[in-house]
Amino acid sequence: LLWGIAGRLSSLFGLRGLWPRAGAGGRQVLLGSSQRPAAGAAAPDGGGDMSRPKIARTAAAAASGAGGCGGLSFGDLSEEVHTSVLLSLRGFEAARLATVAPFVAELLRKELPWRTFTRQEFHAGALPGSGGGSGSSCEEQEVDAPKKQGAVNAYRSFRAWELCKTLTWRRVPCRHRLGEREGSPSVFTCRGYLFVFGGWGHGPEQDLHAGSLSELPLSLTPVALMGANRPPMTYESKITLLEDPVMGGETAPGSPVRVVVTGGYLHGGYRSECAAFGVLELTFPAEGGGPPKAAWVYAGHMEPVSNHSATFVPRRVAGPTFPKGYLLVYGGNRQGEVSSDVALLDLDTFAWTEPEVAVGDGERGPRARNSHSATLLRAPACVPGAQHAVLVVGGGDGDASNGGPPRGGQDVLDGWWLSGLEGAQSLRWTQAHDWSRQRSEGTGRAGRGHVAARVGATNTLLVWSGGRPPDPHAVAFIDGMPRAVETVQAGAHGDDARRLSAPMPRGFGGGCGLADGTLIIYGGWHVRGHTFSDVWAAYAGEQATDFVARLPEPLADDGGGTRLAGFGGGGD
Repeated sequence: LLWGIAGRLSSLFGLRGLWPRAGAGGRQVLLGSSQRPAAGAAAPDGGGDMSRPKIARTAAAAASGAGGCGGLSFGDLSEEVHTSVLLSLRGFEAARLATVAPFVAELLRKELPWRTFTRQEFHAGALPGSGGGSGSSCEEQEVDAPKKQGAVNAYRSFRAWELCKTLTWRRVPCRHRLGEREGSPSVFTCRGYLFVFGGWGHGPEQDLHAGSLSELPLSLTPVALMGANRPPMTYESKITLLEDPVMGGETAPGSPVRVVVTGGYLHGGYRSECAAFGVLELTFPAEGGGPPKAAWVYAGHMEPVSNHSATFVPRRVAGPTFPKGYLLVYGGNRQGEVSSDVALLDLDTFAWTEPEVAVGDGERGPRARNSHSATLLRAPACVPGAQHAVLVVGGGDGDASNGGPPRGGQDVLDGWWLSGLEGAQSLRWTQAHDWSRQRSEGTGRAGRGHVAARVGATNTLLVWSGGRPPDPHAVAFIDGMPRAVETVQAGAHGDDARRLSAPMPRGFGGGCGLADGTLIIYGGWHVRGHTFSDVWAAYAGEQATDFVARLPEPLADDGGGTRLAGFGGGGD
């Protein structure tokens, strides 16, 4: 009954699903701005004749104990029961209810509800301001973060990450000998270190560099790759870290972590897809024991492919059929032609399979593509019967017939969910969104060679640049739906805060997300001839992440960036 009452109050307000579309105006509450439905607007349960005052009076009466249900009033219930009912909502919904229910506002002044809201909505992962950028454990972060900045502020920061309305960049002071690189060098983070692998520098590269995220300037130094059982040197390969704490794929502390390298091109000019994969094992000495070490431990054969995606699906999602999870490979170029094939690598047996994939009713399935992204997320309501799904976003269809991945063909501007991941016996495509005809100024397009990363422990995918020519904007995918992200500069206000210092647009570089919500990028290429060696970091929302807060303040005329208004278009 009590859960039903909470659901009814949610329906009266039209709360569920409304907040992400709310405007910036409205009454200030615990979590900032809110917006209520207009008078007379239809409620989700079909009641369209309730005015705003009537809704407020009805909810307030029920919440304050003036109304009863079968002789039971809210005033008769304990605080524990009230809190349990409140926790059936999301945090931002509860904050809106507090504007008409004083006893709810009183409950929300305590830490416990906000801690619980944060865990319910954002699951595992680093809390804002918890030091997640330096590699502390998830358990420590969940306990310590609210003490450092308050549970309400922690929730507010997570919510800002989830909505991802603005993006603020700072250049990372960095020492490295990588030089300028394109060809999609891999950037990933593990155990408090940032790693960069491969790409195209002076030809195909097969080197690994690492640096501690706790030290500034960031120093990326070479890591010797031991072992003779290694794949050939390639570029445009995919490097996949076999660890994902947010999705339940984490290794025991102190144990080695594996990385899988798949495919790529063997020769310049985007020729000769590689038919091999390799497994690299990273070990992390005890504190004070020196930098990470790496060794090749396995090499095997696969169907030749390049510019594909390779997504780790951990055992928790893959199910008991795959005791170590599997690698999901999608799309890419195969024997000179762009494809939409799906292949699975069992990470226990290293055996490849090509499963059948169904398509939703009335849909044709995704277009063949390469140079896209594919990210494991929690499945939204539009993907029925699934807890998790892989979101495939953007890319291009350039191949040997039309000029190759960077210049040929067209950008592919749509997104698809791949569900049925448990057991991989009932994989199914469901279209997320097609934005090919909806692009407007200031909206990113997520074209070929973009950088994509999950924002902290949220279910939001942040995509930056990519495309032909590279796009200077970012776009956030919230439950698969794209929304424009505005680039701002720290310390600026009003019109001066818009479209200032940021990295130059590029494609076919590398990037990743840190546990504290930071986006980091390195390298890349622009069709006008630029190749990059710079490192940048960005955060969503108003509060700088733990990593970005330690970086020096940006300069208005930073030579590594560009005023986006002057670099937003043009031909090839």
